[in-house]
Amino acid sequence: MILNQAQAKAVQDAMCALNNVNAKIKAMFGNVADSGVNVFEDELDTVTVVEVAMYNVVRSEYYSSQADFFKAYGLS
Repeated sequence: MILNQAQAKAVQDAMCALNNVNAKIKAMFGNVADSGVNVFEDELDTVTVVEVAMYNVVRSEYYSSQADFFKAYGLS
C-alpha cells in the first residue's frame, strides 16, 4: 500500500465531502520534484494512487471505485 492509514483516512474524508458537491478528488502528499504521492479520481470514478520521485513514477495503485479504495485500505 502506498498511503499510510492517516493519509488514506484523510483522502476518504475529502472524497466523502466532495461527493456532497459533485466533485472529484485530486490531492498530493509531498512534492513531485523530490518525492510524493498523488491521489486522483477520474470521470469514470477510477481512483489512482501514484508514488513519484524526481518526476518519475515509482509505483501505482488503481481502484475501480471509491468503495474499492476504502476496502483496500481497511476503511469503512
